[in-house]
This record gives sequence, structure tokens and C-alpha cells, in this order.
Amino acid sequence: MVNAATLIPFILGTFFFITRIIAKSSGLAGGWGWDDYTIIVAFILGVAIYALNCAMIRYGFGQNIWDVPFDDITKFYQLFQGLAVMYKIQISLAKISVCLFLLRIFQTRSFRYVAYGLIVVNAAIGITWALVDSFRCLPTRLTWTGWMGEESGQCINFIVSILINCLVNIFVDSVLILMPVWEVIKLQLPLKKKIAVALMFAVGSLLTIIAIIRVVVFWNNRWGINQTTGLYPLIHWSVIEVQISVMCACLPAFRALAGRWFPSLLGSARRTYASHTMEGYNRHTGGNSNINKSISYSVNYASRSENSVVELVDVDAKQRP
Repeated sequence: MVNAATLIPFILGTFFFITRIIAKSSGLAGGWGWDDYTIIVAFILGVAIYALNCAMIRYGFGQNIWDVPFDDITKFYQLFQGLAVMYKIQISLAKISVCLFLLRIFQTRSFRYVAYGLIVVNAAIGITWALVDSFRCLPTRLTWTGWMGEESGQCINFIVSILINCLVNIFVDSVLILMPVWEVIKLQLPLKKKIAVALMFAVGSLLTIIAIIRVVVFWNNRWGINQTTGLYPLIHWSVIEVQISVMCACLPAFRALAGRWFPSLLGSARRTYASHTMEGYNRHTGGNSNINKSISYSVNYASRSENSVVELVDVDAKQRP
């Protein structure tokens, strides 16, 4: 079963992912790197998460628990368990992909320290909460059979676990957005270009907004006994967040491809540089031998895409002692 509110973000995420693959294969968005490999894995997980969400709807997700057959309730919890673990890994991988992409552009030492730090933090978040979700109940089968109340065991406070994860992710998102924007502001670019580039990176704030909405709706719908209904807002916004994370990570490559397809809107897709030759530099070898040495310099600039990935370096910073 399909939910239109999650289908549209899924289509958008898939579209932007495909444009990234096309742009990379065409050489319009730089060479292949670890940022591409991580987003490929994140996209695959995003597809799996969307499929699990559709299956959960089939087994009573969004319905009152007393209207759902017992066997379907157990199946619902099993699917939810898989979705929760994959969500934690997918979101972390998408953010790691963005960090790896930014490392290919910005070269300042301070930026790279922060970016590598965020990669470590995101990896730790993904691994930690994936393990927490996997073993939040002991024995683990209580995660999907505990609703029956027929077996004793121990489970952590799932509400607190989700809330902490949400707040940590919002903080990391905020840092990830501010990092490139701050670097762009420092670059020697025309104001118009600064604003355009900063806005492209700031689109990632959409992910932060969704994460905040996710926290609010989760807190307002903290579930009790009717969990098939109470979990609906949390999962609904989680699925949307997953797809938007893929979309945001693929935006720069989409811009490169759009520049090739629609040059009138985004500027010429290619720029050709002329070949310059400097000749006639004569140097006396010394003495009275009347022997001159003539050296010719030829510098050729190959044409390249304006939209390809290039390093952005603060020139003034490099010149300072």
C-alpha cells in the first residue's frame, strides 16, 4: 500500500539520485569518490525503508490496534524494528556523504578538521543507535512480541532513546549547514555568486526543519497502548526525512547536469579557454660570446565544465605567513 505523502519525497529522492549518477558518469560533477559510494548505499537503504513503510501499512500501520489481527500486529512490530535500524544507518550515511563531498571542495585546515570530526560523530551516531534499536529489549524477540504481555524481560525507555537521537541529529545538521556557508562567505567571490552558492548548501536546512517537525509530532503523539496509531507520525516523517537526505546530498550534481541541459538558465555548461604562447624571452649566457638562449613557453588551457567539482581555496589565507 502506498501513502502519497511519502511517495512524492521518494520520487524526488530517486530523481535526484539518478541525476547524480548521470552527472558523475558524464564527467560533469567531478570523478567518483567515497561521497558517491556512501550515498549509493544510503539510497539503497532509503528504498528499503520506503518498502518497509508500505508493508507496515499493509499490516495495520496507522490503524487502531484493536482493529488489527494479532498476527499482523506482530508482523508490524518486526517491520518497524527493521525500519528503525535502517533509518539510523541511512541518515548517518547521507550526512557522511555530504561531509566527504565538502572535503573535496573546501581545503582550509580548520574546515577539514571539523568535517572529519563530523564524519566520526555521524558514524558513531549511526552505529550506536542501530545497536540500541537492535537490542532495546532482552530477549530481543520482546521487541515484536512484548505487546502481548506473555513473556517477562527488560526493555529500555524507547521514547527517551528516540528523543535523544532526534536532538543529537538536529545539532549535527545545524553544524553541517553552517560549515560550507561560512566558508563561502570568506571566499573572494562576487556577492551574487556567494549568495547563490550559500543558498545551495543552505537547502540542507530543509532536513533540519523536517527533523524538528519529527521531534514535535513524536512528542505530541507519544504512544501508549494504541501503538499502531501512535507511531504513525514518527515513521511518517522519518520516511520523508530519509528521502530528503538523499535529495539534498545530490543537489550539487543536479546543478551540474542542469547547467548542461539548460545553459540559458544556469549559465553556459562549458567554457573554452584559448591557448596562449609566450615567446621571445632572450637570455644572455654571459661573457662576450654573443650567444643568446631563447626560451619559448606554451601554456594550453583545456576546456572543462564550469559545473565540475573544483577546490575552493581562500587565496588570502594561503598568502598569509
